[in-house]
Amino acid sequence: MPAFETHPAGARATEDGGPGTRWHRIYRRAVERQWDNEREIDWSASTEVDPRRADAWRRLVTIFHTLESMGLVVINEMANSVGRRVGDPSAPLYLGMQVADEVRHVDCLRRYLTKLGQAPKRQPLYDSLGLFASKGFARTENWLASTLFSENFATVFLRSSIEAGIDPFANQFFRSFLKDEARHVNFLENAIPDVYERLGSVRRGAVKVTQFALLRFAWMLGKRLDDDARAVGLDRRALYDEVFQRMEDQWRKMGFAGLVVPPRPR
Repeated sequence: MPAFETHPAGARATEDGGPGTRWHRIYRRAVERQWDNEREIDWSASTEVDPRRADAWRRLVTIFHTLESMGLVVINEMANSVGRRVGDPSAPLYLGMQVADEVRHVDCLRRYLTKLGQAPKRQPLYDSLGLFASKGFARTENWLASTLFSENFATVFLRSSIEAGIDPFANQFFRSFLKDEARHVNFLENAIPDVYERLGSVRRGAVKVTQFALLRFAWMLGKRLDDDARAVGLDRRALYDEVFQRMEDQWRKMGFAGLVVPPRPR
């Protein structure tokens, strides 16, 4: 089985969703790549964060934990409706596996924050991003678009944190997170065309307005992280620029260039 599934131009989800179909392969790939955070992570090992970076790193991980926890709540709310809109019986099965991924992420981050000496408490301001993801008109389409942003953000944050060498202990599960995030992005690269190809002008306009607001709100929230990001060796502006460039490339590849336009303020 190839690592990822390419959405064929003009393809639609199938009615049967049986073995050999695109969505069944996506589901089976998720099943085969599950991992056990209890057995595969050495939780007895010590964290290795530089004490001069520790406070800033705890704050950043707390925010990342908030975003992953919010993502778990929202995907539980959205899985059935997204699966129905994709139109293939295997799509909800895949989403069940993505819920399992998010559960592992939240569990790992809660345990990690405890090891860092920080209570795993969610941050309401960042939690509010979930309102953009699952409420209002065209909620399924907006969830797909919002999740493309959040999965790209997680991917770039995790990879940048590993490369910065902030905590080799955390890299154990950050690398596993990255493999999960790659599958989540591949899901979206298949689900968005299946759903958006049938998108009417009203829903298309709703998505464009909502995502315009979401991405600018996320950019403004990100500016609050400049000092902490700098303290641990991350460049917040470069991180967001990479996230937005990835999104522009993905929307263009999916055939919807210009529908979601990330901000590029200077």
